[in-house]
Amino acid sequence: MLDSRINTFLSVCRHMNYTKAATELHITQPTVTQHIQYLEQNYQVKLFDYTRHHLTLTEAGKQLRRMAMSMQYDVNMLKRYLARTDLWNCSLSFGATATIAEYGIVKSLSQFLNDHSGLNVQLKLADSKELLQELDKGRIDFAMIEGGFDKDKYDGIPFFQDRLVACCGPEYGIKDEVEFADLMGRRLLLCEKGAQSRQLLEQCFAERSLRLDEHFLVAELGTPDLVKQVAISNKGIAFLYESVVREDIAAHRLREIKIRSLSCSDTFYFLWRVKSVYGNTFRSLCGQLCAGGNKSEQLTM
Repeated sequence: MLDSRINTFLSVCRHMNYTKAATELHITQPTVTQHIQYLEQNYQVKLFDYTRHHLTLTEAGKQLRRMAMSMQYDVNMLKRYLARTDLWNCSLSFGATATIAEYGIVKSLSQFLNDHSGLNVQLKLADSKELLQELDKGRIDFAMIEGGFDKDKYDGIPFFQDRLVACCGPEYGIKDEVEFADLMGRRLLLCEKGAQSRQLLEQCFAERSLRLDEHFLVAELGTPDLVKQVAISNKGIAFLYESVVREDIAAHRLREIKIRSLSCSDTFYFLWRVKSVYGNTFRSLCGQLCAGGNKSEQLTM
């Protein structure tokens, strides 16, 4: 269990306000002040700056927050471990983006559940940003995300690389290989804003001084599945990860369009809090969930 003063410090970090931290923790504001002062005296550093009625973390404060969040993360894992003799007969909570969950780990997840029949599993679907927030709060044990991450906050293993593919229905009127100019005036079928595939596409277009909302007709359709289904009906050009459309292209439900000089790819990562004592456990989990599930590989604490 974390020292109550560390919990107070983390609450102040969340709210950047002593009063709100006191309310969250059901203690008085003077007690919050005493806790922070104790930590500053104990570590002989200043944790917060207060300028113009605005509270900010010092560099020492940021470092303590990183370490404290990792400690809190490990404590949550330990609580579950101590509740049962075997952690893997207990519960596992993790998050993944929709693309990874639906197209990247389906087979290996099925094998994993078969190998750990006594394990309660909770999978949260969200975008990468929300999943990292859930990881920071200790609500999930690890996250499987698309795109980059802060290496000061997380340890991670790259487990898959996927490229962004332009595709359309078989009867959509466009050549198999085109220039950027050939896309002008056509409807682009995209996932919702915030989706990593959408951000990757925006970045690739921005490198050519093109903005999706200024130079193209856009249909923002939310999920990859909906984007794909609309594309199959010949209503526009979809931009999706290859893993999402590979089977449809092979079955001729979709047709890939090669855009000259456009090459966009992304890396998927398996992440946990940096310096966690359970790092080896998560590396083993990554091997099972991301590489088909190795039945002979044992999970160790």
